[in-house]
Amino acid sequence: MLKKFVFYVLVGVLAALFAIPAPSILSVENVDACIQASKAQNPGALPSFSLRKNAEFDVILFGATGFTGNLTTRYLSRQQTHRNFTFAIAGRSQRKLDTLASSLPHPPSIFVADAGDLDALRALVRRTKVLITTAGEVCVE
Repeated sequence: MLKKFVFYVLVGVLAALFAIPAPSILSVENVDACIQASKAQNPGALPSFSLRKNAEFDVILFGATGFTGNLTTRYLSRQQTHRNFTFAIAGRSQRKLDTLASSLPHPPSIFVADAGDLDALRALVRRTKVLITTAGEVCVE
C-alpha cells in the first residue's frame, strides 16, 4: 500500500515539474503514453528523463516532517536497512528535521529548503536521482 502511495506521490511531483497532464488514474503501464501526450501538447517542455547515475543520493524526500512525510521517511529508513540505497530528508525546519532524523536507526542527511526558494529546490534536484515531495499546499498570492 505504501509503495503505491510513494509511486503516486512521485507521479504527482513529475506532473507538477514537467507539466504532465494529470489523468484520473495513472498506472505504471500508461506513464509512457502520458509523457508522449504531454510532449505532443508542449513540444520541448520536458527535459530528458535520464537518471543521474552518479548522484549523491538515490532519493531526497522534501516535506519530511509533515504527517505523510514522516510516514514516508520511516518507510525509506526501513528499506535502507534491507537495500543498498541512500536517501536524505529536506524541509523548512532544521529543528524538526533533526528530531526526525535522530529518531531513526540510521539518521539520513538533512537539507533545509523552503518550497518558495527555487534555487534551494534546484540544489536538491542536482544532488539526487529522485526528489519526492510530501510538502503540503503551497499558495502564492
